[in-house]
Amino acid sequence: MSRMQPLSIDDCADPELREMLEHFVNTLGFVPNSLLTMQRVPGFAKSVIQMNRAVFARDGRVDLGLKRLVAHMASFAAGCQYCKAHTTVSATRHGIDEEKMAAVYEYRTNPLFDDRERAAFVLRHYQDRSMQEIADAMDIAVGTVKSLLFRSTRKMRTALAPVREDWRGTA
Repeated sequence: MSRMQPLSIDDCADPELREMLEHFVNTLGFVPNSLLTMQRVPGFAKSVIQMNRAVFARDGRVDLGLKRLVAHMASFAAGCQYCKAHTTVSATRHGIDEEKMAAVYEYRTNPLFDDRERAAFVLRHYQDRSMQEIADAMDIAVGTVKSLLFRSTRKMRTALAPVREDWRGTA
């Protein structure tokens, strides 16, 4: 339950921010409630939107669909149902078909995922490669590697939480 009611996009008094919010209408079909709430502090909302645009820029070396899949897995790792819903919509709107989206949690074995996609999720944890080695192998920036690893680590922690609880309960 939110502590603040989101404002309507029609209530946005900042013309620049309103134009930025329209970006989400065009890409997602709606403006996320988080941004509608953040518009109370226009500078903050604009910064979040600028970060989103930088991460999901079409001119990067990583395919936009893969970026959306990684965002979805980060949302899964964080346990955020709200974010999972948004990233599912955005992934399917950016080239990920529904069958692949439904199989995303089986990425290790499902033939719908290619080696590059699998590598984005597991390279560091299974091969103990350095950040630079992973960046070189995947032809991406070290900062992107760090983001991918942070998100995958959260996913593993979430997935392993019940197992850790079981271990703690045994003598």
